[in-house]
Amino acid sequence: MSSFSIPLTGLEASSKALNTIANNLANMNTTAFKSQDVTFSDLFYQQIGTTGSGNPLQVGAGTKVASTQTDFTQGGIEETGNAQNAYIDGNGFFLVQSGDGATALTRDGNFTTNGGYLMTQDGQSVMGYPAANGVVNTNSPLTPIQLPVGQVENAQATTTMSMTANLNAADTPGTTVNGQVQIYDSLGEAHEATVYFSKTGTNTWSYSMSLDPSTLSATTATTPSQTVAPTVNAGATSWTLASGATVDPSTSLTISDGTNTATVAAFGAGESLSSYKAALQTALAGPPRGERYSGVKR
Repeated sequence: MSSFSIPLTGLEASSKALNTIANNLANMNTTAFKSQDVTFSDLFYQQIGTTGSGNPLQVGAGTKVASTQTDFTQGGIEETGNAQNAYIDGNGFFLVQSGDGATALTRDGNFTTNGGYLMTQDGQSVMGYPAANGVVNTNSPLTPIQLPVGQVENAQATTTMSMTANLNAADTPGTTVNGQVQIYDSLGEAHEATVYFSKTGTNTWSYSMSLDPSTLSATTATTPSQTVAPTVNAGATSWTLASGATVDPSTSLTISDGTNTATVAAFGAGESLSSYKAALQTALAGPPRGERYSGVKR
C-alpha cells in the first residue's frame, strides 16, 4: 500500500503549494498584501532491516507541508494624491479596531474619514496615542485617531534652526561668507535669517546671525519700537536714540514728542548720506512759522 500512499502525500503537498501560489497571484494588486512561501519536510522513515554491515535499511513515508511563511519585506510605495492615505517606512503595523473592540494589525494605509475619524475601508478605526496642543502622550491608552478637519492649527514660532555648509579652508582670516535660513514668527509670518561665518584662524570660524529688518514690524520683540525724548537747549531741540537702538534705513523714520511729529522718508537708492542727513535736519526743524503740514510730500 505504500506505493500508493507515498505518492499521495506528494500530491497533497503539491496541491497546497499550488493553492498558495494561486492566492499570491490573485492578490498581486491588493494593497499591502504579503505573499507566502511553502516549506516542505519529509515524513518519518520506516526501518525495514539492516545491511550486512549493520547499517539500517529505511524507506521514506512521503512528504508534507511543514509551514507556510509570510514574506514581510516592504513593498513599493505608490503616490495616490490622497492626504488620508498613509504608509509605514520600515517595520511596524497600523493598529485598527472593529466596532466590537477586537484589534488587528495591517500594513494597508488606504484610509478614509468618517466624522473626522480615520477609518479603514471596511470601517475599522485607526488607533493611535492621543495628542493635546501638538504634544503626543505615549503614556495614555490608544484611542481612535480623530483628524481636526476644518480646524486651523495655531502658528508656532521657530525655536531651533540648523544649517549645513562647506567652508573653504583656503580662505584667509577675515573672510566672511553667509547663508540664509527661513524662520517663522508666532503669527506664522516667514522671515529670512542670514548667518554670517567669519574666519578667525586656521580651520577656525565664528558666526553671527541677523534678521532682515524690512520683514519685521516695529512691534515684534526682535525690533522693539523706541521712544525718543527731545532735549531743548538754548532754543534748539535735539533728539537722541536710546542705547542700543537701531534705525532701518529701508523704512521711513517717525519721531514724536507727543505733540509734534517729524517724519523722514526712507533712505533712497543711491542717495548720499549728506543728503539724507539734510532731510533729517529739515524734518526735525519743523515747518516755518505760519505754515502747516499739508500731508503732501513736496
